[in-house]
Amino acid sequence: MKKLASVKETLKLFPDTTDEVKSTVFSTERAVQAPPIDLPDFLKPNTRLKMDGRKLLSHLPKESVPVAFLDPQYRGVLDRMNYGNEGKSREKRRCSLMQMPEELIGEFIRGIDSVLIPSGHLFLWMDKFHLCQGFKTWFDNTQLDIVYIIVWNKERF
Repeated sequence: MKKLASVKETLKLFPDTTDEVKSTVFSTERAVQAPPIDLPDFLKPNTRLKMDGRKLLSHLPKESVPVAFLDPQYRGVLDRMNYGNEGKSREKRRCSLMQMPEELIGEFIRGIDSVLIPSGHLFLWMDKFHLCQGFKTWFDNTQLDIVYIIVWNKERF
């Protein structure tokens, strides 16, 4: 009969990682502190900026932002549904916004990926069409993982 190893001996097989900094979104440890950001003079905090968001992202230091929100103006659903009323009545204001092709959305996500701190999060507003048809390719060439989906009841059913 083989003798079982003691708990102490068994624990030696596993490295002690309690002092390591965890930088994964799946860890239960959180000690997030945004590093100080040195911004160019033309980027003033808490002011309205009028510029291409990709340009803004290019001026932010790498790994300096704890969280980002992105609400793209999806072109895909308009192309797919072909409503025929684009630019008319209630859809006029929405359709007047510059619609973003999927390649442009991918550029934004890659830009956000470069400025997020290692345990940072991107909150991405997603319409039902893209959620069902697929959006994973937007995350190609990034370090971002899909963690969770947040849904709310709009009480329209």
